[in-house]
Amino acid sequence: MASTLETCANTAARPATPALGATLYQEDTNQIIVCSNATGPVWKTYEANGELAYPSGIYTEGTPYVISVQPAMHFDASRINGADASGNPAINGKVATWEDRSGNSNDATQGTAADQGAFVKMGGHFGIKMPTSTTLGMYETGHTFASGSDGFTVVGVFGCPNACTSKPVNCARSGATVPVNFQDPGIKVAAVSCTFSLSHLGGNYYTSTLGGDVSSAGPRIVSVLDGDGDQKLFEAQQVGYTGTAARTQAAIDDRLGGPWWLGWDPFGAAASGGGGGIYNEILIFRNTVGYTVDGSGNLNGGDLNTIVSYLANKYGVETNPVMLR
Repeated sequence: MASTLETCANTAARPATPALGATLYQEDTNQIIVCSNATGPVWKTYEANGELAYPSGIYTEGTPYVISVQPAMHFDASRINGADASGNPAINGKVATWEDRSGNSNDATQGTAADQGAFVKMGGHFGIKMPTSTTLGMYETGHTFASGSDGFTVVGVFGCPNACTSKPVNCARSGATVPVNFQDPGIKVAAVSCTFSLSHLGGNYYTSTLGGDVSSAGPRIVSVLDGDGDQKLFEAQQVGYTGTAARTQAAIDDRLGGPWWLGWDPFGAAASGGGGGIYNEILIFRNTVGYTVDGSGNLNGGDLNTIVSYLANKYGVETNPVMLR
């Protein structure tokens, strides 16, 4: 049966002079797009597969996963150019720049070829696999949060290798030229067991209670947030750590006063049965994203739960997995 909806291959192939209300199916991103203003033209997108929508993002509506807050940075390995699949390199090709999907242009870059990750597809999911040397592998966004942030939230989908020890996402504290272990806010992953930790604003880390060697279990969704009086770590929807600590605005501004990095220490050392850590998708927010929890403390509502649900659907991750202990 022939299609009754006109198609275009990618963003570049969209009609230059469409009629108002023209509707197309965009093949590379599975988008239904509608011309909402013929001048420009301006297209609105509707996503049948359930992409994440937020203000000024690629998607703003037409999906079950809509959040009210825009990330400062959003890196999606299925869209290396931050927009669609047209900029993806060949499998195993090096990635020098991973462009920001949020619309803020906070791209993650690495100019040294030996330190660049490789574009991979594992388990049907695109990712960036970091170098396996113990001295290589990181990307700098160059982005520093403005003063007045109430903290940070990082949500990531990772494939963690054996013998992995690193801070896969973190912010270099004020005055530091590179991230410093146990002193900078972000996500830490412990050696061998691949237990994730919240590296908090006070300069230490909170370890998840959901330990165990699950490095071969495929992508894992990890969320950490730290603000004034609120610290949380979730693996999918399960709570891995919860705590409180008072923060002054000056202390928050100091700890978030440097650039954000992907990969440090590094993310994935060579090991038998192991290899480089894999990034699938990362979102970084300059606030503590809203959430609700159930009687067990597990994530069950709010914008953070919407993000986790979107990632779980996209990467086939159980939202409340049984973790090995």
